[in-house]
Amino acid sequence: MSIIEYILYKEVAVKEEQIESYKPVFITIQLSSETNKLLSESAARSHRKKLQEATIRLDDHLMRFHSISEKGKTNINSEEQLGSSLFKEKTEKS
Repeated sequence: MSIIEYILYKEVAVKEEQIESYKPVFITIQLSSETNKLLSESAARSHRKKLQEATIRLDDHLMRFHSISEKGKTNINSEEQLGSSLFKEKTEKS
C-alpha cells in the first residue's frame, strides 16, 4: 500500500468512525404556515409523507451548505454528486 493509499484509507476510516458516533434522533420543530404549505405541496408532488420530505430536504441542505450564512456557496463534492444524480435522473426519465 502506498503512502497516498494509506492516507486515503485512514481518512475514510476516521469519517466512518465519526458518523457511527452519532445516533438517529427525532426532532420536533415548529414550521410557519407558509413553510408548512410549501412542505405539504412538495410532499404531495413527490408522493411522500411530510416527514419523509422534510428529512430528505434537510439532509440535502446540510450536505450542500456548510452554514446558513454561506447559502449559495455549495460544497464542491456535494455539488458534483448532486449534478451527477440530477443528470442520471434526467436521462432515466427520457
